[in-house]
Amino acid sequence: MGRKKNVSSEISNNTKIKAANDADEVKKSDSEIQKCKLHPPAIPLPSSSYTTITPPPPSQTCSKMQNSGLDTLP
Repeated sequence: MGRKKNVSSEISNNTKIKAANDADEVKKSDSEIQKCKLHPPAIPLPSSSYTTITPPPPSQTCSKMQNSGLDTLP
């Protein structure tokens, strides 16, 4: 007969690994959000073309960055 597997230790190991992975994902998304808040896209504009070229508002750019990181979470 085969050896009996200790399932409870395997479950606790899987839980620890999942928790570590989830924490890593949270760190990634937090750093993306921070990056967005601290460094909005800076587009230097000459004074003559300022009225014709309008950069996208930082809020739209930030929401796109945040959503891309959150799509990978289970």
